[in-house]
Amino acid sequence: MPKNTETMLMEISLESEEQHLTMMDGSRWIVNPSDLPTVSTWTTIETVNIKYTGDDPMYSYEITIVDEDTIIDESLTIKALKIC
Repeated sequence: MPKNTETMLMEISLESEEQHLTMMDGSRWIVNPSDLPTVSTWTTIETVNIKYTGDDPMYSYEITIVDEDTIIDESLTIKALKIC
């Protein structure tokens, strides 16, 4: 099972058919449609924590904004599917 990783959010694409996020490490993620209101408040160059949960067969990762004190804000957690 993959471990938690931290990276930076580089791009938020909510205009296309598949709303996705692109991270500085090159990974891309499809956002769970129910989490679009949360993602719409995010900005690029935010530090995020990515955690594999496996509790949802489609969106098996949680992505959470990490504040400047490296505290994870659970209210800013979304579910996502890794596409590359």
